[in-house]
Amino acid sequence: MRICYLCQDIGVPLNGHKGASAHVRGFVRALKLLGHDLLVVTSSSDGDSGIGVPVVSVPRPALLKDIQTHEHQKMVRALSHLCNNVATEQVLNGVNESFQPELIYERYSPFAVAGSIFARQHGIRHILEVNALLSDEGKRYRGQALQEASEFLEQTAFDRTSLIITVSRELKESLISLGIPSGKIADVPNGVEESFFSPINSSIREKFHNKIVIGFVGSLKPWHAVDLLTDSFRILACDPVYHMLVVGDGTMMKDLKILKKEFPGRVTLTGNINHHDVPEYIHAMDIAVAPYPNLEKFYFSPLKIFEYMAAGKAVIATRVGQVGELIQHGKTGWLVPPNDPPAFLEAIRKLSRNRALRERLGQEAADNALAYHTWRKRAAHILDLCLNGVS
Repeated sequence: MRICYLCQDIGVPLNGHKGASAHVRGFVRALKLLGHDLLVVTSSSDGDSGIGVPVVSVPRPALLKDIQTHEHQKMVRALSHLCNNVATEQVLNGVNESFQPELIYERYSPFAVAGSIFARQHGIRHILEVNALLSDEGKRYRGQALQEASEFLEQTAFDRTSLIITVSRELKESLISLGIPSGKIADVPNGVEESFFSPINSSIREKFHNKIVIGFVGSLKPWHAVDLLTDSFRILACDPVYHMLVVGDGTMMKDLKILKKEFPGRVTLTGNINHHDVPEYIHAMDIAVAPYPNLEKFYFSPLKIFEYMAAGKAVIATRVGQVGELIQHGKTGWLVPPNDPPAFLEAIRKLSRNRALRERLGQEAADNALAYHTWRKRAAHILDLCLNGVS
């Protein structure tokens, strides 16, 4: 099948470090491995993404350069997203003539409506992958400009598409509450690239000889409960066997830098790294953690969980949303209640004292991830839904 993968989000570069960029690359590579003919249309393609398929860039309108201001950054960003629809339509016209896609698979972006409308106008199948209700997130977390336009265009995109893929059951239920028919929505969790399964003789691990490495991978946002991680380590640090390894960057990095100063030589902070280097760092961990709080709307499908599992790590995670479904407590990982610091701390101590348990949990996790959670399996399932409908 000839598939045009569309991501017009200016905040998701193909070669980016964050989970969204890794998601795009992993899914595109999976479609290629399944034997499909791929072309990627993106608004942010600087640098080599390593996906091995042709890439067409959506040009940023030159007029936006003349309205850049420090005082109105939110308005400029909203206008950039809006203008992207016009530029994307122009690019899709060219793609339709030269590539003649049979399917446009789109990662939903803020204010994005060009893909779904273009596909309907030209009789092309269209799948819209929704990772979050972006109009709601923009209102709650970013104070975005042009909120009414954001909500209108979001509803339009949902109405025009042929099939919506949400990354969690909770997100599917949110869309149904907005009036989207359940028969056009399927929840398909995120996945993992098979490169994470390969055993690595990690030179990084050699730096932590005879240590129990507690590891975390993520963008260090407030909803990642970094405070629970730092508070727990302050208690664990009385035992010199423990070391903390944090891969990623974000607004909560300042708290981790304070922790690093408190315990010299006991905390390693990598900052942002290339995603292809992440497996080596995960393989250097003894226990990988995902301490999400009990958020009101937890509709995420955390990539870190799949990557931890695929790398064969003992995972400690909070029982929230999809996480409590992906991990089988005591079999493929260890679940604790959210917002329960004593339970989180006790789980770390329990697994750190029992190497056999850690190894068993890690092996079961890797087997489960390979059997059910690779991007290739996800892509095959989604294309089956596209051809045969949502049951």
